[in-house]
Amino acid sequence: MSFVTLALALLLAPQVGTVDFQTSATPAAQAEFLRGVAILHSFGFKDAIDVFHKAQALEPDFALAYWGEAMACNGNPLTTPTEQDLPAARKALSKLARTREERAAKAKTEREKMWMEAVEILYGDGEKEARDWAYADAMEKIVARYPEDLEARAFHALALLGTVRRAGNDLRQQMKAAVVAEDLFREHPMHPGAAHYIIHAFDDPLHAPLALYAADRFAEIAPDVEHALHMPSHIYVQLGLWDKTVMSNRRAYAASVEWVRAKGLSDTKRDFHALAWMEYGYLQRGELQKARECIEEIRPIAEREDTTERIKATLSNMRARYMLETGDWDAYPIPVDELLKGRYAGDLYLLLAAGFKAVNQGDLKTADAIERRLAEIEGQETAGLKSHFQGQVTLEDLKVSTTIAQRELAALARLVKGEHQEAARLMEEAMVKEKDMHPAYGPPEPIVPPFELYGYVLLESGRAEEALPVFEEMLVRMPNRALATLGAARSAEKLGRREVAGKHYQALRSMWSEGERTRRFEEVERFLAETSP
Repeated sequence: MSFVTLALALLLAPQVGTVDFQTSATPAAQAEFLRGVAILHSFGFKDAIDVFHKAQALEPDFALAYWGEAMACNGNPLTTPTEQDLPAARKALSKLARTREERAAKAKTEREKMWMEAVEILYGDGEKEARDWAYADAMEKIVARYPEDLEARAFHALALLGTVRRAGNDLRQQMKAAVVAEDLFREHPMHPGAAHYIIHAFDDPLHAPLALYAADRFAEIAPDVEHALHMPSHIYVQLGLWDKTVMSNRRAYAASVEWVRAKGLSDTKRDFHALAWMEYGYLQRGELQKARECIEEIRPIAEREDTTERIKATLSNMRARYMLETGDWDAYPIPVDELLKGRYAGDLYLLLAAGFKAVNQGDLKTADAIERRLAEIEGQETAGLKSHFQGQVTLEDLKVSTTIAQRELAALARLVKGEHQEAARLMEEAMVKEKDMHPAYGPPEPIVPPFELYGYVLLESGRAEEALPVFEEMLVRMPNRALATLGAARSAEKLGRREVAGKHYQALRSMWSEGERTRRFEEVERFLAETSP
């Protein structure tokens, strides 16, 4: 391939960001390799493997082309650290040479040998967590030896994030990764990995504002990689930026549909994770018809015979979220009898929605049966549970979510019975349990935030003075969340604090400006009309 042809190919190549990874490869293989690394940084794993295969075909003894394919088998080490495809990674490496020593001999420079040694550690012997830590140490050694190696710094940041376990609730490694990624981003603002890893490092309620610039930039850096279009919404959800949340996930889902079409794949390979987040954004904006359209988009695929358990559960959760966020209990059928004897993994939140519906309609007998079922699930062995909500929660967090769901439903039932103190006690218990979970990095997990529901229990118990600061603290945790804003407005109105109530009602009017004219919207308009000069 001539340099003119190579330059033209790079000009017409998909926009995936720029990387600087110097190797011993020929120019043609190097060009494919760089593109593969850029896509890898945006977690376009399948496309990255295809590109690394091209580099291998161009130069069969290019060791790092096999390194790249193996790295693409690591999956997303940040949200699903246990889903590494170890056999596939080892198979990719074995294509270069049969043994670790033979593969090391294929690396043509000392730097490339260190990169190969690092990937051998990642996919070597031992437990996954131990290998993750050893791999992070190996990447740190490359940075120390070759501080000018930009990609070593980028993959070191990723390796640090790969040691984080959500159940540990320890932000130390995330902050170390953030320092590395931010330094790289300042120097190279078109580097996809730098922007991506900043978002992951700061993906919690406390630190999210620090990643807003990176979030806004990431989709511009790599617009042709679907995950790069979705990932900014991790920060937008944390900050309550619902317009951006919807836009980000709408683009990501559309890109996934086109990718599936172009690859000739099953529709089950679409990014329903982005679709679920889009629904949440629409719900916060009050655009209920568009939220229902998201549900209708996944429904026919979830009901097909060739669908997956994860897609079925995503539909179940999206329906549950719609009902729990809107209070429209008749929006979707809930097969209560099936849920009471069904499997746990996919239907926890639909079961909770059924319980909330029963309480709201005065059917305490059904609510009691669902409460008992949740208690049974809570008592199951954790090893027997499996999360299907797009890999967003660990088994440990899912277990805690079940406990919280049981307490929340029990609290609502007690509230209806007039047992206000017991209802508040149960919610306080749920809030304590929530502290055992890693902070949510998307739509709320648990699906009904216990702190928010506690505010409503206090408000319904005639304790508006206590409810208002609870709702306002909730809005610090989850800015612009509609139900928390509504609770704060109602509490302030009850207390006669009309200026505070007006602030929150005005926030809702702005949020719901494109939404449907529901009873809640009419409540907002009524108050603002009464208080307007």
